[in-house]
This record gives sequence, structure tokens and C-alpha cells, in this order.
Amino acid sequence: MDLAYPAVKLFKNDPRIYAYADARSFHLASTDLIGLYAGARFIDAAGTEVRVREAYRTGWGTRLWGYHPLIKGRTATIDFAVEGTRAIGLPEFKRLVLERLSPATARPGWYPAAAERIRPRVEQAESFGEIMALFLYDIESQG
Repeated sequence: MDLAYPAVKLFKNDPRIYAYADARSFHLASTDLIGLYAGARFIDAAGTEVRVREAYRTGWGTRLWGYHPLIKGRTATIDFAVEGTRAIGLPEFKRLVLERLSPATARPGWYPAAAERIRPRVEQAESFGEIMALFLYDIESQG
């Protein structure tokens, strides 16, 4: 599965948007969370949507069998069994993001700034990467 980065992960039953700048961080996860990938969707900077059947461990996230002194639990490198892929348009991606930022689903503290400040930027964005960058970095530093 080759993705164009940045890319986002969208999980079922979780309105948060998880953005990743590179493949290394995209394929790293807590071993406790691997089961949550069933039914997840990934969308990359080229507009490719990937539907995930399941995730599985391919190695450890650290040299110490996944343990890190500052992180609870273990981390692993993971890969994914894919159900299918399809191309989506920018308007559809904007709709997905705006649904997750709506007052009905957004919760305080999940994003670097209030969803009300992110929504107009999503609506005005001209590319997938521009929207994804809003979730990669602190929005306050973007002006």
C-alpha cells in the first residue's frame, strides 16, 4: 500500500482526524490499539481512499521489543489488510472532515485550536494536503 503523504486515518466511532506526515509514523501504533483499525479509512494527499479490513504487527516500534520508558504499553510497526481502494474528490473529503468537526461530534481538546477556527480553512482549501496540514501542526503557528 503506497500512500502519498501527508495522509489521514479516520476510525469508526471516533470523530478525531489523525494526520501523518510520513510512512514511518503512519505505520507505528500501540499494540493495544491495533484492533481499532478494522473498518478504518485512510485518505492520502492524492485523494486515494483505502478501506482497512484489519491491521497486524510486522515488528516492534523500538529496539526494546516495543517498550519505551516514557510510553505506557508497547509500540509496534504495523501493516494493513486492505478491503479496497477508490479515488475520492476534494469536495467529498471536505465533507468528511467538516462532519467530524461539526459541533455534534467535535469535543474540546481534540484539536490544536477550536473547530470553529479550522472549519473555514477546510472550506477554503484547494488541496487534500492543505487540509491535512491543519491536523499535522499547531494551527496557531500557521497564521
